[in-house]
Formats: sequence, C-alpha cells, structure tokens
Amino acid sequence: MATARNILKTYFETGKYPTEAQFAELIDALRHADDPIPMTDIQGLADALNGKAPASMVDVVNNIYDSLQNHELGGMTDGEREQLDRLMDAVFPLVVSYGTKNSGTYEYGTSVAPSVAWTATRDGEDVDCTATVGSGTFEGTMTQNQKSYSGEARALTSELKFSATVSQGGQSKNLSTIKWTPSFYRYYGPLNAVPSDYPAAIRSLGTKALSTTTTLGTTAVAAGKYFLFAVKSDTAVTLKAYLDSPESEVTGCVTGSCTVEQENGYQSNTYYYILVPAGATAWNLKIKNS
Repeated sequence: MATARNILKTYFETGKYPTEAQFAELIDALRHADDPIPMTDIQGLADALNGKAPASMVDVVNNIYDSLQNHELGGMTDGEREQLDRLMDAVFPLVVSYGTKNSGTYEYGTSVAPSVAWTATRDGEDVDCTATVGSGTFEGTMTQNQKSYSGEARALTSELKFSATVSQGGQSKNLSTIKWTPSFYRYYGPLNAVPSDYPAAIRSLGTKALSTTTTLGTTAVAAGKYFLFAVKSDTAVTLKAYLDSPESEVTGCVTGSCTVEQENGYQSNTYYYILVPAGATAWNLKIKNS
C-alpha cells in the first residue's frame, strides 16, 4: 500500500534529510506514465456504468475519454486515442441528418435565400461537431459546432447545390446534396410546320418564366399555325392543351420528351413538350401541366 500523502510531506520538511527509503516511498506512491490505469481507479466509473451518474451512455464514454485524456501524467497516446475513437464510433455511431431547409424547385427568377440546418447526434444526444461544405455552389469550413447555413438572397436563374461533411470525435458523415432548382417553360407561338428536330426547335424558343404548376393562360394562335410548348424537368410532366372557351381538351396533340443541349455546350437537360396541331381558323388555347 502506498504511503499516505500527509506522511510523505513530513519527509521533506525544512531541515530534514530524506533517506533513500523515503525517496523510494515517494516514487512508489506516484503513478508512472507507462503504468496501465485500472478501471477501478477512474473516479465515478462504477456509478456511471450502473446508470447512477450521466444521463446517457454517450456521457459515460465521454467521461472516460476526458478522465484518460486529462490524466496528470501525460494523458493518452495518439494510438490510445484512436482506439477509443473507434470504440466510440462502433458503440455510438455519429448520425447526421438535415433539419429545416428551403431547397426545392422555384419559379425561374424568384428571389431565394438558401437556408439549411442539420443535426449531429450519438445515441440520440446532440454532440459538438465541425462541418465542411462540399464542392458546389457553397464551399468552406463552418465555425465550430455550426449546424446551419444561410446564403444571401439571389434571383434563382441557375441551379444551386449544397452538401457537407460533418465530423465529431474522429468520425465523419456526409450530408447528401440538396438543390435549389429554377423551373422554366420554353414556348413559341406560331410554327409553320411540324418540327423535324424537336431539340433544335426547343432551343430556338422564347423563354417564359413559369413554375411547374402554373397554367399557361389564354394564348392566341393564328389560323394554320402550330404551337409548341416545352418544359425542362427531371421528372415526367404531362402537358395538355385546351380550347379557351368553352374549355375542352384539344385532340391530336403530339407529346414526348427529348434531351436538349444548352447554349453553353456542355449541359444537357430533359424537356417534355406538346405540339398543338394547326387550326383552320384563329383560336385561343390554354396549356396545363397536369
């Protein structure tokens, strides 16, 4: 048994000359950096494991981690720290997920301030973390424990992307890419004939900014003219044409989809289109995205 601390102090009082045996007692009373630390010597461990101290098992492991790391005789080595991180990851894996976010499809040109928040937990408990925003529209490292991002308002005329890698305690998890996508229809009034090349015809159309659920209002079409209407979409779109008054669906329309290479030469998009047949007289039509 180690000599009591109050007795050791008496060996080194003013005027005394400690003996070899007393120095040996002092050394034996201290814990050497190479000595393993028994679990029984970690204060509060027994109570923690019996559920009497911390509120969650994550707190238990964190208490053990802190006790070892802050030990006065050197703490953990890098190898020991890595092993404890692996134990933490195996027993209480890091879970990250999006919370609130305003990503989605917006009408072309709409002013949007991208906003996103996420959570990082172990065993259902919030944990401190760091996040690095991935390649895309937004890039950079968030401040310590930052769990949200807000961008400046901007007119949405091109797709915005956000993704991030969240790290805590030696483990990292990715937040999947989310997007803010402008939706716009492209249309052209009178066509003299059925297009032989739909992608080329769509590329030549004028742009009409509409949301994916907006009805194209009453549009005049001259006699003997076709009407082509197309919408860019990553998912299937069903377009239908209607006589304006009385409203009734126009028959004989041609619908389909095609890949259109944009003017920049390297981006391609899928367009869904409807070609309304020519009428013998002038008439008004509507087109709906149903």
